[in-house]
Amino acid sequence: MRGRCCTIYFSLQVLEKLNDICYYFVITLVALIFFFSRLYEPSLSGDELKYALIAKNMMKSHSYFVAYLGDELYFKKPPFFFWLILISYKIFGISEFSTRLPSAIFAMLDALLIYLVGRRISGSKLIAFFSSLIFMVNFEIIRISTITRFESFILFLNLLLILLLTNPSFSKSILAGILLGIGLLTKGPFALLGIFAVMFYYIYKKSIKKLLLSCLSLLIGSLIFGCYVFYMAFNYPDFLKEFFENQIVGRIVGTLSEGTSRSFFFYERIILKHFWIWNFFLLYFLFAMYKEGIEIVKKTFVIKNKDLWNTMLAMFLLTYLPLHFVSQKFTRYSYYFYPFLSIITAYIVVKKNFFREAILFLLSTFLFYCLASAICPCKFHKDKFNTLRSIVEVGIQNFKPLGIDRSIDKFTAYYLMFYYDLPQKEGVRYLLAKGSRCLDSLSLIRYKNYCIIRK
Repeated sequence: MRGRCCTIYFSLQVLEKLNDICYYFVITLVALIFFFSRLYEPSLSGDELKYALIAKNMMKSHSYFVAYLGDELYFKKPPFFFWLILISYKIFGISEFSTRLPSAIFAMLDALLIYLVGRRISGSKLIAFFSSLIFMVNFEIIRISTITRFESFILFLNLLLILLLTNPSFSKSILAGILLGIGLLTKGPFALLGIFAVMFYYIYKKSIKKLLLSCLSLLIGSLIFGCYVFYMAFNYPDFLKEFFENQIVGRIVGTLSEGTSRSFFFYERIILKHFWIWNFFLLYFLFAMYKEGIEIVKKTFVIKNKDLWNTMLAMFLLTYLPLHFVSQKFTRYSYYFYPFLSIITAYIVVKKNFFREAILFLLSTFLFYCLASAICPCKFHKDKFNTLRSIVEVGIQNFKPLGIDRSIDKFTAYYLMFYYDLPQKEGVRYLLAKGSRCLDSLSLIRYKNYCIIRK
């Protein structure tokens, strides 16, 4: 036992002496494997299909402030993340890969920022490194980071804002305010997590000067977002009702038609299900606290930067606790829990000598994922529209111009407009139809539940 402890201690000493650049390189490599390996797969579906179509419409129409989903105005989300997808389209072309690329890039940046946060909190490169690895080797993080979602970008902005404002200056406050404005232009309230965490902590600490600098950031961010809100409300009266009343208030009170009401402990189940083996380290530590008392906490969690630690804790609580009282709960919101949980778990792994067990799990998971990505014929992203493609391609070749009939459901119509540019407008001679419309005598070609009819 003593020999094993000496070996672990020696290994830890060697790893702590490695340059930060080495750790950043390994984190980037792991992120490239987990977040970038399957971005090319078909097909887009659900929300990411809608976001892809909105970005495509922006690029085609040059209407950058007003989003269109097909032929309909889209007020549910501000435009900034669509601009990121649009930039990706400009560089790499319109595809599944370029649609998902911004989410994966910012997930990688999240992992690098978590290393930086862990490094400043603990003063240990190894704890910081494990914080980042634990964050990445997590089913929920991998899933959300490889589809088109806002969470990785919003977390990046919040972490960067916290790093700026835990040691604020006038210039840092201005930069943080700009970041906050960008966040509000991306996903509204979730961009406020970092600034509120900083402000609540400074109120508790009675740091008036730092609180005022944080208020300056909040003011700048609010002004940036306010300009957008004023423009939209002035030109589109329905904007305020949809964005604030339905999308924000509706999520809280449970009237949003897109969501599902969940039980109070929904997020605990998500963490237990998706935080993989890391839950065992957390549960072990809780058991150790029960057996040994609160002193084990002081010995394990040696904090070098208490301001940053307390702010990260505040952001975790500001996310975790209120979400329990919101009627409609979404799995993707758990993304914001994992930075703090990863740092806690990294402390336990390093300080309680679970170094070898954690490395074994990380290596085995990494190798399994690499093999699965390289040789497995299975698709990580299901192609829900595979059966539809043949009839659409035949229709485009033989029945131009081909449009979309009203019998086609909205998501299928979005798919067609994104992949094939099929119009829903008047002026087309032939229509792709579905279901009972295919029994019409006008039906020209049938394939399964779909057909092409003459208008």
